[in-house]
Amino acid sequence: MTTVEAVAAGMPVLVTRCGGPEETLAGLDGVAGRLIEVSADPAVIVEGYRQLADLLERGELDPGYARETLLGRFGAAAVADRLMDVYAGSGTAPGAGPTMTRERV
Repeated sequence: MTTVEAVAAGMPVLVTRCGGPEETLAGLDGVAGRLIEVSADPAVIVEGYRQLADLLERGELDPGYARETLLGRFGAAAVADRLMDVYAGSGTAPGAGPTMTRERV
């Protein structure tokens, strides 16, 4: 979520191509920031920062577009829609499950 929060705040991001960050920024590399390879080599990070600085200098990042894209993916309405789809598929709406009681031991 840190990546989403940074992009929502208009901050350019430098994240690694590993699972969550790569999935979060799918289609937004060069728009919200830069994706770099996972590496123990500091030169990879340095090069990523240089590329990010070049994007900033050339004005190629589009934080507004990136924010709107991530809002469409992870905003409250998007999450609520996906959650309702899950409940609809399971046939169980929130609060409609069996009533739980606690017995004293």
